[in-house]
Amino acid sequence: MLKLAAGNNDRCRTYTFLALAECQGDLGQPARRHILMALRLSMTFTYQWITELILSTVMPLLAEGEDVSLALELYGLLGANPYCAGSAWWRDTVGAQMEALIAQSPPEIVGAALQRGRSLELKQTATGLVEKLCALGWE
Repeated sequence: MLKLAAGNNDRCRTYTFLALAECQGDLGQPARRHILMALRLSMTFTYQWITELILSTVMPLLAEGEDVSLALELYGLLGANPYCAGSAWWRDTVGAQMEALIAQSPPEIVGAALQRGRSLELKQTATGLVEKLCALGWE
């Protein structure tokens, strides 16, 4: 069981970091496929921080216009999390991108989406996200 879990975590991390690099290189479609693969793998077993990393990579891709409200909800979910909010990397990358989105979005939409996000549960959100991302053509 331990070997299986460790291997799964390694694959999730690899796909997620690959997607992050692809995002920075303006390779959004391959990044979307890799994130969806990581998200599906995380459904079997993974540590919470890996799920948080995966969702952190989903947010900026959604914020490009596919589903801004969902990106803000994920930001509301993860922004209240000490692992994310306490991470300089998270604040400087994902946090900065999301704060830029917040600055250019209508305040009432931002407030409502962040509030919805704060009421979400991590694993349940990740599970439901697979179907939403498939509907957006991430496969």
